Amino acid sequence: VYLRLYNKSPGWILSRPKEFLLELLEYAKNSCDKSDIDEEKLDMVNNALHILLTTQSDLLILIPPTGYIQIFINKLDNNNLIVSKTCLSLIHKFSLNLACLNDMIVTGKLAKNFNTIIETHPTLIELLCDSMVKIFEAKNEEFIHQSINTGLINNLLKVLDSNASQSTKAKVVQMFQTVLDSEYNSQINEVLNNSNIWKDFKDQKHDLFITSSNANHLLTNSTVNIAGYLKQSSAKTLPLVPPPIEE
Repeated sequence: VYLRLYNKSPGWILSRPKEFLLELLEYAKNSCDKSDIDEEKLDMVNNALHILLTTQSDLLILIPPTGYIQIFINKLDNNNLIVSKTCLSLIHKFSLNLACLNDMIVTGKLAKNFNTIIETHPTLIELLCDSMVKIFEAKNEEFIHQSINTGLINNLLKVLDSNASQSTKAKVVQMFQTVLDSEYNSQINEVLNNSNIWKDFKDQKHDLFITSSNANHLLTNSTVNIAGYLKQSSAKTLPLVPPPIEE
C-alpha cells in the first residue's frame, strides 16, 4: 500500500500500527543521515507520521524506549532545512505526551537546538513556537533552566521584535507568562525587565491572536512504498474502496 493512500485516507484503520510507526521513524532517521536526501519521499513519511500520531496519539507512549527521541533531538541542530523541519515536526508531536516530553528534556540539548532553529531557519519559527508552547506549559524546571542558560529566552524576545506573525508572537508571550511562577522566576524577570521589547508585549492577552495550529501546511505529499499496514474501516464516512494509486 502506498503511503500516499494512507495520507489521503487517514481514517483507515491500521492493522499493525506499532510496526508502521517504527518503520516510518526508521525511514525518517535514515533519510536525515543521507547527504543526498529525497525530499519528496521524506516529506511523504513526515506527513504520514503527523497523521499517525494525531489519529493514534496513544502510540506516543511507545516511542521513548526506542531511542528515536534523542536521535531526532540531535539532528534538529542541522543546516539542512528539510532535516530540521522533519525533526521539528516530530518534536511537535512528541511535546503532546509527557513521557516523550521528559525524554526530550533529559537530553540536555532541546533548548540549545531550539536556538539553532531561530537563528538558522526562520521559516520554521511558527512550528517551533507551536511546539514550545506545549513544552513551557508543562512547567518543567529543568527545561526552564536550560532556556535561561542557553539564551533561548533572549532569542524568543528577538522573535517578538521580528516580522513573525501576530499568532506566533502571542505564543511567545504565552510562554513567558506561563513560566513567571517557576523557581527561576527571578532570573526570567531580570531578562524580561531589561528588555525594551518585552515592555510592549507584557500586558498582551496571549490568546488574542492565537489561532488553530498551522503545522499541517508544512507537510507535503509524495509517494513512497511501505506496504502491508492498512485495512479498511467500517466507518460510514470512509470510502468503500481506496482512492486510485497514481504511478
